[in-house]
Amino acid sequence: MKRNISIIFISFFVTVLFAQSNDLNYFTEMYNNAHSVSNQLEILRQVQKENIPGSVDFFAKILKNINLNQISLRTNADRNAADEAVRLITSILREEGYRDAGADLWQAVKVFSNPLVKADALIALGKIGEASYVSDVAQLLQDINSIAPPDRETQIANERIAYGAILYLENFKDSAGYLPVFFASIGWYSARVRNQASISLAQIMDDPTDILIEVIRGERGVGSAINAVNVKHLALRTEERSGVSSESKSRVAAVALAEGWLYTTNDPQDRIELAAMRKLALNMLRRYGTTDLSVYPNINLSFTRSYDSDEKFGAVSTLAALGSDEAVDLLVSYLRELHTQRTRNNWTSADEQVIRSLISALGATRNRKAQPMLVEIANATLYTSAINNLAARALENVGGRR
Repeated sequence: MKRNISIIFISFFVTVLFAQSNDLNYFTEMYNNAHSVSNQLEILRQVQKENIPGSVDFFAKILKNINLNQISLRTNADRNAADEAVRLITSILREEGYRDAGADLWQAVKVFSNPLVKADALIALGKIGEASYVSDVAQLLQDINSIAPPDRETQIANERIAYGAILYLENFKDSAGYLPVFFASIGWYSARVRNQASISLAQIMDDPTDILIEVIRGERGVGSAINAVNVKHLALRTEERSGVSSESKSRVAAVALAEGWLYTTNDPQDRIELAAMRKLALNMLRRYGTTDLSVYPNINLSFTRSYDSDEKFGAVSTLAALGSDEAVDLLVSYLRELHTQRTRNNWTSADEQVIRSLISALGATRNRKAQPMLVEIANATLYTSAINNLAARALENVGGRR
């Protein structure tokens, strides 16, 4: 009998302990009576381990409490334990998608100095879908973008916060977040942060055309840590990679080509970057087409003023693809000038390469307006039979006969 009573007592005692260990009120009392923040952290870990139903509310209340008491922490041990506690709680709130914790997560971003705490809280805010802080986070990221930190420690800290801000902003299709993330993708950060910014851009806006046009024109400030020419070129590349319409892409290309000739700089590297931007713009205009007549003066500059042969031939190819009367007028004017030089014996092998390119381009336009110039070249005795025949074939393409 005594043995049976002992077994019953032990079973009852274990049941009580088990019930206590799964009772949030029990853990709340333990947490409130803990002698240190480190002890409180261990209690939080135990609650997480027990996976008690409804514990997310418990963790949300604790986060509010930690935020309120953060300023009173005196020792490094307590501050470090509080940091770990907030990181643990934010991970739980993030996984649970606990929307009611938005204000307290943002408060954690503001009151804690540890960059990992800030980053985790920002990421959790994004994952729970709390869009109330888009403008605040966008400004936070832009502030970090604007000045490269003077030392490695600050750089690492700011990168962590920026990374969290980028991941927050990618959750919301809000134009306020686009430019800060765009500038982060070309900023002073490590490749990890820049790459994430590039990936996140596509999530924030389906069509960033208007914003990117402002960037290319220099109507949006970029901060002292970012090279303006690089930004213009990146804006064009970003538009090209996007899933927007051909019309939108050609519109940005037209702006970029114009800016490529308007922007002045004495820096050799910047000039190379501008030429690369103009070549990409020409390529986009060739592929996507345009009805914008303002592009022709700038295409003309790429042929007449550029020292880059690839840009010159790019201008010719673009005019051939456009095939408009304006395009033919320019091609004819170039061919006419070279033809005049040939009659004066002012001729080089490089000129022959260009004239072949122009003849082929006129044929590719399939525009009858090219006929008179091609007839003249096809029948001119100044040239080799190869050039005469090339002009004759081009003439056929535009509906003419030799």
